[in-house]
Amino acid sequence: MTLYPKLIMDALATVTYAGTKKSLVESGMVADTPSVAAPQTEGKPWKVKVVLEFPRDTDPFLRSTVKAAEAAIKYHCGKDIDIEIVTEFKSAPRPQTEDLLPDVKNIIAVSSGKGGVGKSTVSANLAIALARLGYKVGLLDTDIFGPSMPKMFDVEDERPYAVKKDGRDLICPIEKYGVK
Repeated sequence: MTLYPKLIMDALATVTYAGTKKSLVESGMVADTPSVAAPQTEGKPWKVKVVLEFPRDTDPFLRSTVKAAEAAIKYHCGKDIDIEIVTEFKSAPRPQTEDLLPDVKNIIAVSSGKGGVGKSTVSANLAIALARLGYKVGLLDTDIFGPSMPKMFDVEDERPYAVKKDGRDLICPIEKYGVK
């Protein structure tokens, strides 16, 4: 059997991309004309290369679409084909941001869409437990209706103060139970 790009495009036209509910060809996801290379020696497989362009690198349908494209090409054109599918992305990669917190290794966020479920209690207990294990811990209460951490740590009357370090004004936090 002789392969040519039109056969590959016809096979890809049978694959539906779940993101648009259209075929790969209708969605414009086949970035270039598929390349087809005949075998150099008898008994070797044909080589097919297809470039698929996805909307973004985090596309949830990427792997399943690539597998479906491979299966369609093998089904419509023959099983003895060496298929290479290259994926490209329309969206630009995320820009690299500067390291805003160079001394911070891990951030744990405790959140909920409902009030009164114990977020502050869990946060305080987690912070104290990590401090007792020897970790440096900082705790930030961002409750806009009234932070409860000062009350839980019995530091309601305390006030943070500013210090100069490397020419910058920094807030020196209150520390209790090994938690800042």
